[in-house]
Amino acid sequence: MINIVKSQPSPECLLIEAKKASGDYKCGDVIGRIKHDFHNKCYICETKAPTTINVEHFKPHKCNSVLKFDWNNLFYVCGHCNNTKLAKPAYDDILNCTDSQPIIVNLILFKFDPLKNDSPDFEALTSTSTVLNTVQLLEEVYEGRTILKKLEAENIRELLVEEINKFVHYATGFLKSDMMPSEKQDFRELIIAALSPKSPFTAFKIWIIKSSPKLNQEFSQYLPT
Repeated sequence: MINIVKSQPSPECLLIEAKKASGDYKCGDVIGRIKHDFHNKCYICETKAPTTINVEHFKPHKCNSVLKFDWNNLFYVCGHCNNTKLAKPAYDDILNCTDSQPIIVNLILFKFDPLKNDSPDFEALTSTSTVLNTVQLLEEVYEGRTILKKLEAENIRELLVEEINKFVHYATGFLKSDMMPSEKQDFRELIIAALSPKSPFTAFKIWIIKSSPKLNQEFSQYLPT
């Protein structure tokens, strides 16, 4: 989970649909804009181009018309994460990735070593209820609680393993002392691209950089502040 910027102003169709008895909050260009704003990634697990896509109400609207059609309350999420979060009061109070502050990766440590662990670890760096609830949600998303959710979580972790292995390859290649300058520059560009919000599982990659003094010295300017 990383911070993203929600485009403004809200789609005009939401005001129109809000006045209808059975208005559709997925009207007009809502889905297209949310897909663009969230970089076609689930905002919780950060899977790129998820095969199941929901438009989620970050704060459950519970038939509240204002929340139902509030552009700032509509988020791009995969079916696995949406169903994991659904109807659990604690998850109504999690970090809002569309807020510019605080920076999420400065509040939660995202750690995953596919050679040592099957599942990623998340550590709250501050003990507020909002951060703790977010950590709990991430743990449930990546581990699963039911048989089906465990299978879905396993599929997400397989994608995470593939992406992190590539990033570690870029990082180790960049750090090799015998690397040719042109090759080193190639790895540098690959690392910078992988740190983009558009990249899958960006939060884990950011923490790989933050955890390495050498990498942090070289790439800190590309981390969110």
